[in-house]
Amino acid sequence: MSAKLKQKRFFGEKRFELKKHEIEVYDKKINEESEYSVDYLELGVKTVKKSIKNSGFLELFFWAFFILQFGLLIQSLIFEADNKGMLIYWSLGSGFFLGFIFFLRWQPGKKLIYITGGQKNIEFFQEKPNTKEVNEFIEELKTRIKNAYKDEYLKWDENSPKEHKIAQLEWLKRIRILEEVEFKELIDEIEIGTIIGFKKDTTNRK
Repeated sequence: MSAKLKQKRFFGEKRFELKKHEIEVYDKKINEESEYSVDYLELGVKTVKKSIKNSGFLELFFWAFFILQFGLLIQSLIFEADNKGMLIYWSLGSGFFLGFIFFLRWQPGKKLIYITGGQKNIEFFQEKPNTKEVNEFIEELKTRIKNAYKDEYLKWDENSPKEHKIAQLEWLKRIRILEEVEFKELIDEIEIGTIIGFKKDTTNRK
C-alpha cells in the first residue's frame, strides 16, 4: 500500500507520509497551516472516532439573512410591484440564502479518527478520500509503530533479569504493541531460557 495519504475537505487539507522512523504531517486549515513530523515511538496504536455536527449558529446566521431578504421581497411585491429589477434582486437573494441553509442542513458533519495512546495524537478525516484508503493507511501506520516499539524495547543482553524482561513484555502488551499469542510465545521463551528478540534494523535511529 502507499506510504502517503492526502485528504481534502472544503478549505482544509491534510497530507501524511510514512518515513523510516517517523510520520510527516502537513495540516492546513482556514486560519493556520502547520508542517511537522512525529516519531513512531511518540505514538500509540489506539483509535478514537469522533463526529462533529455542522454549526447550528451558522445556520441561524443564514436564516436571519433569508428572512430579511424574503421580507424585502414581500414588501417589493406589495409596494413596488412594477420594479422588476428589485423583485429579481430580492428573489435571487432569498433563493441564495435558502439554498445555503439547505446545503448546511443536509451536509454531513465532519467525521474524524485519531491515533492515540502515546505522547502525541494524530487526526485524520475518516472518509477522505475514502474509508478503505484511510483504514489501510492507519493499519500500515500501526504496524510501523509496533515495529518501532519492538525494535526499541525488546533489546536485552544475557544478564538481563527475567523479571525485567517479563515486565517489559507486560507493558508492551498493555499498550497493545504485543498481541496475546505473541506475548505468550515470548513468555514461554523466557521461561525456558531462550534468548529472545525480534529481527531488528541495525541502523541507529536518528
